[in-house]
Order: sequence, then structure tokens, then C-alpha cells
Amino acid sequence: MIRSTNNRLASLLLILIVLVPGCGPTFPQVSFDHLRYIGSLQTAINTRQILWLHRTAAAIETDRKAGRIGDEEHAAYQAIVRLAEGGQWASAEAQCVRFKRDQLRQ
Repeated sequence: MIRSTNNRLASLLLILIVLVPGCGPTFPQVSFDHLRYIGSLQTAINTRQILWLHRTAAAIETDRKAGRIGDEEHAAYQAIVRLAEGGQWASAEAQCVRFKRDQLRQ
């Protein structure tokens, strides 16, 4: 009985390890040049530097207006910026990490 329960727990754990990282929305694929924005956002968020955050957001906006950043990519950056501006630093950091990870998967 104990061995059967252990096997079930191990199977459940394996399923969770495989499925959970892929849950939730994924971030759009960005060009190599735009990876710097993810890094800049993450640095600003890690250090809680609102000025750096706004400078990065302004640079993103400049590229968007020039047509170098699409709507989906822009929305992803803006969501992270809004979290940080709202004081949700940990959530913003987690989204930066997820954004980076999604770039490696695609």
C-alpha cells in the first residue's frame, strides 16, 4: 500500500514538473535587438529604480512609434511596466524572468 502511494505521488510530481512551467500565457517572440529591453526592465525592477523604468519605457515607446516594435510585444512590455509602477515589484520581476524564458523556448 505504501509503495503504491509513493508511486502515485511520484507520478503526480512528474506530471506537475512537465505541465506547470508551460501553463499560462506566453510572451511574444522578440527580435534579438529587443532583448535589451527585457534586461533593462529587469534591472530597473530589481533595483526598484523608477527613473530607469521610465527611461526604458520611453525607449520602448520610441521604437514602437518608429514601427520597430509591434503591438503584441509593446503590450507585453507595458504590462510589466504597469506592474512595477503599481509597486508590484515581485510580480514584475517574475514576468521579466518568464519573458526571458519564453524567448529561449521559441
